[in-house]
Amino acid sequence: MQQMLVSKIQEQKKSMLIQGGKFDKLVQGGDMSGLEMLSQRGQWEECLSLAEKQGHEVLNTYLMKFSKTYLQQGQFKETARVLVRYNCPAIQQILPVYKTISVEVLAMDNNVELGVLKDMLTKLIENLEGIDKGNRSSWSSSGIL
Repeated sequence: MQQMLVSKIQEQKKSMLIQGGKFDKLVQGGDMSGLEMLSQRGQWEECLSLAEKQGHEVLNTYLMKFSKTYLQQGQFKETARVLVRYNCPAIQQILPVYKTISVEVLAMDNNVELGVLKDMLTKLIENLEGIDKGNRSSWSSSGIL
């Protein structure tokens, strides 16, 4: 009985936070559905900021979702800027994103986009160089490095 009341109270609290748009409180309470709701609403700045506070794994998940959405819309420069802002994670899953941005921006031959591309690739290379030897060998065997 007590557990049922606790569950009911938690559901009401979650509902109130969602209705009030307090996704940050939801995430701070350990409920990552707040991040999913923000991403579905296209509130990427808030989503990524909250995801960053949850750690690299959560942030990388939402950076991938953000990148997929923005690349589909042809927003290559903005995708690169956001990746730079969040330190261009050097993870295998996101390498195709870097490749797509690079190919598309080089095809545009626009100085502003080229500058953003340079920043993104510089940060990515710094992060790749920081990968320890143990991880480097697994990247090498996969054909990435």
